[in-house]
Amino acid sequence: MENLFETIEIKNQLEERNLTPQYIQDQIYTFEKGLSPVKLVSPCTADNGIISLNEKDIENYIQKYNANVSNIESCKFVPASGAATRMFKDIVSEYSGTEDYSNQNSPNINKLIDSLTDFAFFNEMDIESTEGTKRILDKILLEAGLNYLKLPKGLIKFHKYPDSSRTAFEEHLVESKEYIGDESGNCNIHFTVSPEYRLEIENYLEAKLYDYQDNNTKFNLSYSIQNPATDTIAVDMNNKPVINENGELTFRPAGHGALINNLNIIDADIIFIKNIDNVTTEKYLPETVKYKKVLGGYLISIKNKINEIILELESVGIDKDKLSGIKEFISWDLNIDLPDNLNTEHIKNLLNRPIRVCGVVRNEGEPGGGPFWVNNNGINTKQIVESAQVDMADDSQKEIWNSSTHFNPVDIVCSVRDYKGKKFDLDIFIDKDAGIITTKSANGREIKALELPGLWNGAMADWITLFIEVPLITFNPVKTVFDLLRKEHRN
Repeated sequence: MENLFETIEIKNQLEERNLTPQYIQDQIYTFEKGLSPVKLVSPCTADNGIISLNEKDIENYIQKYNANVSNIESCKFVPASGAATRMFKDIVSEYSGTEDYSNQNSPNINKLIDSLTDFAFFNEMDIESTEGTKRILDKILLEAGLNYLKLPKGLIKFHKYPDSSRTAFEEHLVESKEYIGDESGNCNIHFTVSPEYRLEIENYLEAKLYDYQDNNTKFNLSYSIQNPATDTIAVDMNNKPVINENGELTFRPAGHGALINNLNIIDADIIFIKNIDNVTTEKYLPETVKYKKVLGGYLISIKNKINEIILELESVGIDKDKLSGIKEFISWDLNIDLPDNLNTEHIKNLLNRPIRVCGVVRNEGEPGGGPFWVNNNGINTKQIVESAQVDMADDSQKEIWNSSTHFNPVDIVCSVRDYKGKKFDLDIFIDKDAGIITTKSANGREIKALELPGLWNGAMADWITLFIEVPLITFNPVKTVFDLLRKEHRN
């Protein structure tokens, strides 16, 4: 293995990436030993780990948020680096590049062409009435046209309005101004973007701000890219590093878990996290805003209570009656398993952590993770779990997974400051063993890739976690181009 790091190509490569040989050796060791699957205890349900609020509770938390939002620093964090390639995957699988599709089995292409005028991006295309299917597809997908096969998803025209059409980026501006803003009207949004499109995105949004900014709202936009230093190496099926034609290690982006570093640079009282494609039109926006405020108000209430307890413990200590009330709060309000012997320092360690309040929706078959109780070294904690983290060959684990009632739509609001207002270092709350090893195909050969613990999975494993049920109308992802035909994306 030492010889691997003696070649000039790899020495230069690691130096450029500011990486050490030990960093690479640690990853190789991870491939060799494998990663243990999570141990599911049970799904979180409405009576076991998921909070269901009544209308009075909802109104109270909205009022709580409205009363505090102007006095706190808030920010919205939007992972927006993904390309729109997957949106058009089914189209591309049927796309042969020939002129005539009339005799082909191309149901997705036919559906796209038949519905073309219903898409917001139709108005961006210069199409003659006599143009064939190939020309239309080229104008949608290729660089000479809209280039939607490569553009970031945030730059795709999602929604059509009477006098304009909007991209996902624009809809995030419209949504954010409804619930983010201090007393001066500052609306802070942070986008993680791909490096090759960063300048284009910045210029695009800079030009669009004038359409959505007003006397009550001043957008403060910031950007970051996924740090190349978080990339992980690829290995072959014998766990040997894959060396490319230039004699260098083959690196791959380590998944959205790497974005915990991007989140870590944001210093705010509360941070809302939402995916770039989970937006809706203004017609359905009020419900989205309503529950953003509910989640924010709930977080503020919990954070204030935690700060109050810790400060009280530091000033006057703890007696038997007070301990009983604190244990009840930790157990019932925070759903944290308690050890038999609690002391003041232990309570502070339990409470003085980052907090995430996660909206979850009823599971209606959407792919992705969900809320579960997980056993970690004998302690049960609430986690968002992806299917790839579960040993589906274990019938008992598969049964627990299949009995899940709720889904994670990535609708999260976070508190990342301690009880003294100092920002946490989020890196120390990661479960480093919660990554995923996947098998990929590259240049006709099978390789293994390592994904870091997911941003809302292992990267937040040691946070205080609270799940609140929110209605399905607040979750409107666009995974394929045909999702844009759903009523939540049409006016």
